[in-house]
Amino acid sequence: MATPNKPVIGKLYDMEQQNKMHGGPRQQCAPTKDGDVTLLRLTPEHNPDGPYIADWETSDDTKVRQIQKQTRHEPLPVYVRQRPNEWEYMGRFRVTHVATDGPTLARRKERSGHEVNYAIHLEKS
Repeated sequence: MATPNKPVIGKLYDMEQQNKMHGGPRQQCAPTKDGDVTLLRLTPEHNPDGPYIADWETSDDTKVRQIQKQTRHEPLPVYVRQRPNEWEYMGRFRVTHVATDGPTLARRKERSGHEVNYAIHLEKS
């Protein structure tokens, strides 16, 4: 099993384990600690192309801008939910760009089945 501070790609972790490794609230998709986003949690039903695209529903771009700025310096750990409270560690990712144009958001809405205000494109670091 992985050491408490270093997740292994492809292994499953519950929110308690993630919290011990990275910090931040357990129930958020982009928890913060001391003003920094600690990780991204993506659910397949809301992010069908995760971990490479995060379909962001919230219209407030504060956290989107924070994630974009923060990953310029340090990639974020990304987890994708496989089953209730079982999240697969996918590795560390950086934002390549954030799409906000109408045609892209319409495609993302159709693909994800919910309102999408930002399509956050990620690449593995």
